[in-house]
Amino acid sequence: MRIGIQTWGSDGDIRPFIALAGGLRKAGHEVTLCAASLDGKDYSSLAAALDFRIIHFPVRPSFTDLEYRALTDKLMQTSNPLKQVKILLDASLPFLEGMFAAAMEMGAECDLLIGHHIAATLKAAADKCGCQYVSVFLCHDFIPSSHKAPHPFPNLGGFFNGVIWSAANNLFHLLMTRHINRLRIQNGIVPLNDTFFTGWKSQMLNLIAISQNIGIRQPDWDSTLQICGFFDIPLSSEPWTPSPALKNFLDAGEPPVYFTFGSMTQFTLDESTELMINAALLSGKRAIIQSDWNRVKALPEYPHIFRIERVPHHLIFPRCALVVHHGGAGTAHSTAYCGVPSVVVAHGFDQPFWGSELKRIGIGGRVLDIRSVTPRALMTEINRIYESQEAREKARALGESVRKENGVARAVELIERACARPYPSYPRFAD
Repeated sequence: MRIGIQTWGSDGDIRPFIALAGGLRKAGHEVTLCAASLDGKDYSSLAAALDFRIIHFPVRPSFTDLEYRALTDKLMQTSNPLKQVKILLDASLPFLEGMFAAAMEMGAECDLLIGHHIAATLKAAADKCGCQYVSVFLCHDFIPSSHKAPHPFPNLGGFFNGVIWSAANNLFHLLMTRHINRLRIQNGIVPLNDTFFTGWKSQMLNLIAISQNIGIRQPDWDSTLQICGFFDIPLSSEPWTPSPALKNFLDAGEPPVYFTFGSMTQFTLDESTELMINAALLSGKRAIIQSDWNRVKALPEYPHIFRIERVPHHLIFPRCALVVHHGGAGTAHSTAYCGVPSVVVAHGFDQPFWGSELKRIGIGGRVLDIRSVTPRALMTEINRIYESQEAREKARALGESVRKENGVARAVELIERACARPYPSYPRFAD
């Protein structure tokens, strides 16, 4: 098959689709991935290693440095995930038409389109072109069920859960409709009546790219919703050898605490780096701190703190006793894969939910918020989880189970099986 994939966002929104593209290419399909990186990252080397075509859609040129800083400041001023999504969608307007045009090009030449569930442009192109379409969810908290309420609401039972989901749906629809439906109406596509879930959902197949050892399949999800495991990029496509200095540090003492806020670090670079250093100092633990050290302001160096720019998680986490991170889906799954406990300092979006999931299964501490956390509060949680034999044992057992999964292979199997079935026809075009 000729397959077009589209996603946009930060590293955590793009890397899983790189893994999926590589798996589909390995299965013999022709694959094009259109990626719009808010961080301006180039993924060409990964695409070359996995042998698929990648189109980098230019996002950052749409913003001046001042505008981009203002955007990150606005995102950090609220912890409400719906408001944060709205801020991003507002900011996406300058490149939305271009993303739709790229999606239409793929729709014209491909047999199947696969998109991040927030990639409204690809869903619109699939409807316009009459293409088979598969949606990918990176977080199961976005999928309604009478058996659970969306985070952070407690499970109050079927009726009350339904009321909460209905309210969330109405609020999201109110906030987001103009972005999604304006594009659809302008291009002669039937507008969506439900932009929260039904508008994202495929009638054919919806892949939930989470570990089956972390997420729980709800009894009222229909058969198009399939948990398949997380989409990991093969280690062979990112060759890495630790520097002699890092190897010496790792060999010199107890396993360290690894600190990383991933792509979230850019939002509060100096403040986040200082937070990590001060928490490490207060804890008295050996630490590896990942940050953009070329851009961060000058800070003192300490012999028991090793500075690093970027390392493949699966290769460094097993050497660590604990990971302090932002709670992104990818990093949360990496800690689970490597059998290492977590302390989450959430910045927003779905990160508080992932932190709560790690805590629920016993391998994570109390979820902290970047807006209110202090070095002392972070140190307290680090020491508590570091010293927890129960957390270490649960993390080790979970890692053994997660490493047996192959989310990409399962996703490829589900996609090929779904495409072999007759695809339902339904009205796609506005009058």
